[in-house]
Amino acid sequence: MRQLHKAIQSETTWRDAMIALNSDEDGTKGENEDNFTRLERASRTFRQDSTEIVVEQDTIIDALSKLTASEYQRLLADQRLQAQIFTALEDYPDRLAVARRMMSFTAG
Repeated sequence: MRQLHKAIQSETTWRDAMIALNSDEDGTKGENEDNFTRLERASRTFRQDSTEIVVEQDTIIDALSKLTASEYQRLLADQRLQAQIFTALEDYPDRLAVARRMMSFTAG
C-alpha cells in the first residue's frame, strides 16, 4: 500500500484507487461507474478534491437512490463517506434532510 501511495501523486487518483480496490464490482461495466463510486465522487468538496469546484448535490441524491443492497451496506460501514456526504450538503438543507432520511434506512 505504501508503494501504491507513493506512486499515486494526486488525492483524486488515490481516492479513486481506494474505492476501486474496495469495490465488489467485477469491472465489467467498463466506463460506467458503480453507484457507490458515483456517490463518493459527487460528494467530494473543493477542499477534498482540487478538480471538483462545485458540489453536485443532485448527483449525490441520485446516486444514493440507486445504491444496490451491497453498496448501501458499504456506505453504512463507511463513516468517512457518510460525513463527506453530510458536509457536501450542509449548504443545501433540503437535500441534506433527504440524504439523512435515505441513509437512516435499515432493513429489518
